[in-house]
Amino acid sequence: MNSRYEIRETIGQGGLGSVYKAFDTQLQREVAMKRVLTTGQGTPEEIKAAGNKLISEAQTLSTLNHPNIVTVFDVGQDEAGGFVVMELLKGETLDETVERGVLTADDFKEVVFQTMEGLIAAQDKNVIHRDIKPTNIMLIWQASGRFQLKILDFGLAKFSKNPSVQTMDQDEAVMGSIFFMAPEQFERGELDARTDLYQMGCVYYNALTGQYPFNGETAPQVMNAHLQHKVVPLEQLRPDLPPPIAQWVMWLINRDIQSRPSNAKEALRYFPRNADSAPALPAQPVKRISTPVSTASPSVRIATPVANASAPPNLIVAGSSTKKLTGSQTESGSAPRKATASQPGAKANPKSATVSTRQPQPGTAPKKKKLSPTLIVSVVGAIAIGIVAGMLKLKSDKVKANAARLEFLSEQDAAEVSLKDVDLLLDFMVESPDFELKKDAYEALKKVTGNGVDEAILKALTTATSSAVQKQLSIVLATRGYLRAIGPILNLAKLSPKEEDKVAFLSSAKALASSDNMDVILEGLKSTESPKLRRLYEDMLLVVLHKTGNTEAILNQLRQAIKGAGSGERRSLFRVLGQMGGKKTEDLLDQIMKGTDAALKSDAISAYFSWPDRTPLPKIAVLAASQDKTIRSPALRAYGIVSGKPGPFTIGQYIEDWQKGFDMMKDTDQGEAIRLIQRVIVGMPHPRTVGMLEGWKEHPKYGTLVKAVSDSMNKTLSSMTVMESGKPLKGSMAQVEGDGAAVDKFLEAITNWTSAETYFSWNFKAKEAGEYSISVDQADLSPNPSDFVIY
Repeated sequence: MNSRYEIRETIGQGGLGSVYKAFDTQLQREVAMKRVLTTGQGTPEEIKAAGNKLISEAQTLSTLNHPNIVTVFDVGQDEAGGFVVMELLKGETLDETVERGVLTADDFKEVVFQTMEGLIAAQDKNVIHRDIKPTNIMLIWQASGRFQLKILDFGLAKFSKNPSVQTMDQDEAVMGSIFFMAPEQFERGELDARTDLYQMGCVYYNALTGQYPFNGETAPQVMNAHLQHKVVPLEQLRPDLPPPIAQWVMWLINRDIQSRPSNAKEALRYFPRNADSAPALPAQPVKRISTPVSTASPSVRIATPVANASAPPNLIVAGSSTKKLTGSQTESGSAPRKATASQPGAKANPKSATVSTRQPQPGTAPKKKKLSPTLIVSVVGAIAIGIVAGMLKLKSDKVKANAARLEFLSEQDAAEVSLKDVDLLLDFMVESPDFELKKDAYEALKKVTGNGVDEAILKALTTATSSAVQKQLSIVLATRGYLRAIGPILNLAKLSPKEEDKVAFLSSAKALASSDNMDVILEGLKSTESPKLRRLYEDMLLVVLHKTGNTEAILNQLRQAIKGAGSGERRSLFRVLGQMGGKKTEDLLDQIMKGTDAALKSDAISAYFSWPDRTPLPKIAVLAASQDKTIRSPALRAYGIVSGKPGPFTIGQYIEDWQKGFDMMKDTDQGEAIRLIQRVIVGMPHPRTVGMLEGWKEHPKYGTLVKAVSDSMNKTLSSMTVMESGKPLKGSMAQVEGDGAAVDKFLEAITNWTSAETYFSWNFKAKEAGEYSISVDQADLSPNPSDFVIY
């Protein structure tokens, strides 16, 4: 044995080796030591070969040297075989953390950043882990109160710049943990960085729900779930999460390896750090608009649950342990309970009791025969058990009938139902421990029709005691467009103590907002100081304005609200007016600017922050020249934002306005000058833009920044896509501009585009001069389609 390291105890054991707590006698510290194939487990040649392989791989791993990957200290061979020495981590594995409760959105973001950074470092060295699972992610609490994650056990790691094939053990069984393995591992296909992303996506799903995304009672069933992509969408299990986060996780676990992110760096780049939590309504069939250049459209694969999945229902609820029930184990690890007469499916099998009677002879009195207590009990017991058995059969038949009815309703587009059916669906959604049945009932409630259906669902909402059920029913009513539900939903938002619950309810209420609710919406806006909640109230007001038009009556209500509003509420109201834009709003702002209230003027300028186009730029330039700093500062910011807005303008017009803005900002407002360069100008790479920046490089304050932006722009221009007729401009090629709220573009399409302040730009070179027409594939995300403009 190696004399430097003293083995203290075994801390882990598996098919690929053992891990020990050891003591480094030279550096006087505790370490972890891993061995594979030691003496007695193979021939001397096999032990040496395994040791050489371990050393080779450990040497590569030691070069990773990343805070989110376990550190390798030493490798070597002795008479017992090969070994690797690593840092000894004192903490808990991620599955142990999840057993106490699923992750919140904020903690999940931290987990994503740390684990993805670790994978990026590994993939940069062409290392594929191939066995990512919760037990291979260690969570260590720091003295500061923050936690650090480390990815462990690269024992299955493969070092290859090219795709490799899944290896097998001696029993020809696929190695790794079956609940987290990618489909290509079962198919013995080629593995690459996207395999690790699938496994990490399964880990994320588990951390957010407490259950495996692909489940089953047996290994073949779990494998089948992976291969047929039988998975409940994460949004259904965690409706409280921002939908972009849920969809990002589902992107990682896409069945098709080609439809996942290409690597961890790309995955992290598109992680929705500041995602809006508004639930996306079901997309309607795709429409085509304008004149198509080409009939070809890109194919997009989206993860969806498979109907009528053969895998058994999963009985593990969110927040519980993910230990499987196999053989003689139950969830708690104890012996299985015996079936009793009160359990569905239990078979009563009592000993038979026979009672013999005899007719008395004529003319004689019958003898009284005393029945023994045992016989009496036996007879009564037999009758009672017979009754119970009969009841169980009735109950079993009823359960089967209810399940069949649920399956039928969930498969219909708009089935007309009775109130009894509604009660059935509500029971399944609220009471069933099976997530698949819950999901089917939830989806069916969104689309069934019939007298009193909306009222029954609303009643269930008002009587529900679980916030999770209340949020789901709110989404159901919003999807159904039941306008009378908005009052109770807004009331739930008002009474909810948690902001995340308020956000969920307001997101549902947004779809139902109408001019009849203006007073309630304005009151809600007035009563909150939360920027996130204010934004949702702003969105509701915008829904009203889009439905009714920018009418004089609505404008009057907003004017009255502005008069009595505090500064934060007032800026929200002006942002709403700004998003609507138009002549009426311009006239209102002009009137305010003629007044003497400086604070009101300053808040009113915030309307230009969300203005949809560049039309007010000349007026903003006049305000930006003001000697009053309370007017000039917000006006300079508005100028920078509006000067970059899209429109039918030449590059020359943009450059002229940017030069004017920079001249106003450079000496009076350094922050806005930097914002103009970093966030506005950088979005329009063009040789003439680069030429403009050349003239700014010598400025003492901004020269370094300008040079960096100019160099970046030159790189962009040299690698810019060459566009030709029929070539698609995919969503993943777009630059996100504006506020970037609630946007995901990791698929070939842009999804969750819910903010009017968000827009997209595609930069490309035309292969040849000429006239081009543009065709757009779009899906409506709500019953009230929005408009968009192409420049």
